[in-house]
Amino acid sequence: MTQVTLLTGPERRRRWSSEERSTILAAAFTPGAVVAEVARQFDVSTSLVYKWRRDCMESNSFAPVVLAGPPARQPGAQVLVADDNPSVREISRCILEAAGAHVMDANDGLSAVALASAQRFDILFIDLNMPGISGKEVVKYPRSLGMNTRAPIYAFTANGAFTASEAKAEGFDGLFTKPIDPRKMVSLVHSALVQRTA
Repeated sequence: MTQVTLLTGPERRRRWSSEERSTILAAAFTPGAVVAEVARQFDVSTSLVYKWRRDCMESNSFAPVVLAGPPARQPGAQVLVADDNPSVREISRCILEAAGAHVMDANDGLSAVALASAQRFDILFIDLNMPGISGKEVVKYPRSLGMNTRAPIYAFTANGAFTASEAKAEGFDGLFTKPIDPRKMVSLVHSALVQRTA
């Protein structure tokens, strides 16, 4: 008979890097994702995924390490995130605030139009499919009212069929797809700040 050793103590616990945690969080809380399936895919417990999310929201303790790629901190960047999914807004806020940005969010198209028409931002992430006014309509308002004329506005979508050229045709400056890639999100904010000061 074969002997099996069951490890039950600290020696069986895997240590997750900050980057792995962030990747798992972004995948787990993207619209349409099932947290339990994502947890199974990455071989991590569902409760641990929720704990990481809670920790991230309360203290941002690991996010600065995740965002340590070039450049990690974007102090003072003003960012608008418009998405009707609260999980997407929370994850985006966690990533961006950990990088030093100031984040305002909107949960529908009307709120996004109100914010983007009244306040200056360095970059805007606008979900394509929101209640009230779609992202394709939202993108038209700020610039027509003379606000955020230099700030890049990114189409924010999980629709893999929507292309960057379609986004540009709709009036967006680019396309940012979900699940959220934290490094790419921070890199876009950095590029917007560089463009603003150029």
